[in-house]
Amino acid sequence: MEYLRGASLAKLTRRAAAASVPLGAQLLTALLRGFCHGLHAVHEKGIVHCDVSPQNLLVTFDGRAKVIDFGVARAVGNRMAQEDGPLRGKLGYLAPEQLAGETLDRRCDVFALGVVAYELLAGQEPGSVRESIRRYTPGGFPALVEVNPRVPGPLAEAVGRAVMIDPAARLPSCEAFSEALEKALEKCRLAAAEPADVAALMRDLFGDHEAALKRLLAGPQGTDTGDKVKTFRLDGE
Repeated sequence: MEYLRGASLAKLTRRAAAASVPLGAQLLTALLRGFCHGLHAVHEKGIVHCDVSPQNLLVTFDGRAKVIDFGVARAVGNRMAQEDGPLRGKLGYLAPEQLAGETLDRRCDVFALGVVAYELLAGQEPGSVRESIRRYTPGGFPALVEVNPRVPGPLAEAVGRAVMIDPAARLPSCEAFSEALEKALEKCRLAAAEPADVAALMRDLFGDHEAALKRLLAGPQGTDTGDKVKTFRLDGE
């Protein structure tokens, strides 16, 4: 598989919070659109990821957004059957139809990425089980502008369309989600962040880890670094 040098979105947001570095709407939208593009490409191949979460979304040191970990992916039209064992995926990001064991399509990944977007823009930590369950009440998610009034209205509206409880009311694809985010920025007269902007942020937040990883992988000439590589972790994890 492709080797990616970077950090998960979960690690990125934790590191940014610890360093008091704000992740603005323009940068977050650029990342979200990158994840949309990756998921749309997978969906066009007839695959549903089924476990989209901040831990499975990677940001590379050169500013690219990548979707990883397809361990519980399913073909479009399949469902999580009882014979598959315990429900898989992170509860806080599973679409209602996924929880109900219904037939899956790309809209369940739209929902999961919508939850990621909601949390990022709301400035919330990944939801607890209690919060996750509350979201599935008939009222669904509170309006994003009520949770964080600083979020631009058009952007909040685009994210709200991705986390609709009823799949029929939800944005139909990650491509449509990306387009909705792009139009929201245009309405707000904001320019999207470029990969170079994301790369600069990653250098600021993870420069020490990137340098350490490069030294580790290079190793002394003629030395096998395999065992050392296995023990390397970002943020001590």
